[in-house]
Amino acid sequence: MAEPYSINVAGVNVQITSASLRLSEDLELSYRSFLSPPSSATVQDISIDLIPLNGKNTLGIPKMFDSGESWSMHKQDDRYYISYNKPSAERPFWIASSNEEFTNITLFCNTDIAGYGQNPGTISNPVRYPLDQIILMYYLARHGGILIHASGIEINKNGYIFAGRSGAGKTTIAEQFIARRYSELLSDDRVIIRETDDTFRVFGTPWPGKGGIARNLNIPLAGIFFLHHTKNNFIEPLDARSVLERILPVASIPWYDPGRMDDILKTCGNLIAGVPAYMLHFRPDTDVVNAFEDFLSGTVRT
Repeated sequence: MAEPYSINVAGVNVQITSASLRLSEDLELSYRSFLSPPSSATVQDISIDLIPLNGKNTLGIPKMFDSGESWSMHKQDDRYYISYNKPSAERPFWIASSNEEFTNITLFCNTDIAGYGQNPGTISNPVRYPLDQIILMYYLARHGGILIHASGIEINKNGYIFAGRSGAGKTTIAEQFIARRYSELLSDDRVIIRETDDTFRVFGTPWPGKGGIARNLNIPLAGIFFLHHTKNNFIEPLDARSVLERILPVASIPWYDPGRMDDILKTCGNLIAGVPAYMLHFRPDTDVVNAFEDFLSGTVRT
């Protein structure tokens, strides 16, 4: 049996094992700080066992959802199935079978997946996009967590996120802070927010944007800022309804699955009630950092 290894994202420990496939810890750069050594003392929140696909071509189970790109979600009785197909492939690249809680998963791997590793016949981090995000979206839905399209930063031991869809400026805003020598960036594309003991914390993730920022850090969440390009830099507070309208498009929510959808919407409601949110109108230069600093300090720059 190959030595297991674990990845810890947002406080969720994911252990990967295989009795028949060789595993490599030679992970992509963005995942390396999330690698944690397996230990009998460490609670394994999610266990993933890899086995060969053995010629399975289709699930034969009705789809709950089809991404229209590469993966589809299926369900039969109390088990979920996720199928990933590479373009023009004759059979799935992998099929994942999970229990309801997404704590125990079997990953049936096409033998072609061995090409992922640096060494022939090894598998390097098969639990990557989109599987890792799907698993964590489902698991965290039941544990007060939510994936958000946002960059994140720590300032004076407080966390702030800058949320928006693709092209909104998440990487751009991160680069402006880096240019001003801010170093505690969590991510420039996706973060995870978790509710614990009536507080919220924001976590970096191994899923960076164009800036390649993916740090295994977490910090109390002090503010949510939705991005909007404009000619002038200014910040305006948002009421609860406006926050709801803006957070739903940037949250990862399985709308096709009512049970998990309700769990995540509950977390969204608690988040809106518990963390102040604003609209950050900005132009892409370092002056936006001045505006943000002034806002946090309560001063007005002339």
